[in-house]
Amino acid sequence: MTANDADSESSPLKRLTNSEALANARYKQEQAFNPPTNIEALVLKIIGGWEQLKAAVNMCRFVEAGPEAAPLGSENLPAAMNKLAKKSRLRWPHDRFASKVHHCDQVRQKFAHFFYVSAIVGEEPPDRVLYFTRLGQAGDSYKAQGPSLGLQWRDDEWAQQHRHEDSITEKELRETLAELKELIDWCRALLRLAGILEHSPDIPDDHPINTSEWWIPWRTAKEPLLVFGDLRLPDEAATPTSEAE
Repeated sequence: MTANDADSESSPLKRLTNSEALANARYKQEQAFNPPTNIEALVLKIIGGWEQLKAAVNMCRFVEAGPEAAPLGSENLPAAMNKLAKKSRLRWPHDRFASKVHHCDQVRQKFAHFFYVSAIVGEEPPDRVLYFTRLGQAGDSYKAQGPSLGLQWRDDEWAQQHRHEDSITEKELRETLAELKELIDWCRALLRLAGILEHSPDIPDDHPINTSEWWIPWRTAKEPLLVFGDLRLPDEAATPTSEAE
């Protein structure tokens, strides 16, 4: 093998190196959703998990738009996935997805103006409580106040900067991390299903989808999705419906 062969993108050595790097990246990504025993590290994983969720949604939007599309603009996460499901004529649990996204965002926003950890109460995971100090007064909105968040004149000479203590249980942090992983899986599964439909649009409604190759992580006991007709919307009703747990 020549030096040029080794450097070629199609060389066995290059393919092996790329495969190992991809496998390592996937392993690290999966590990990112394993709850650590360190509660501060758990907070970092939630912040990273939220960014991974946004990236997963944007990947779906990017693929759906196609190679000639303009750069992506901002879009609400649930609305973006709802739009993809509608275009692909797939039943999509929009209400459940939106509710989970809202909860994860609320937890993530608790640390948007984080100053420092005040205390950790409890001895062992997962029964501890994290107390931390945040900028502003409880209920203040950065969207409304911007860089003035927490700032106030006491009189003509003295200004003050408010901060307050907040808390969250380790149990809720762990549940949020698991929820973020679940949402990312839903996004990937929808994109995969959309690709299957694009390449095989004539799958019959009675085709079984309760097999291992049909990965549909939002299935429930109430909505088992046994055949393709349970998943695909008819042309005249190609709007994702609300689904309850």
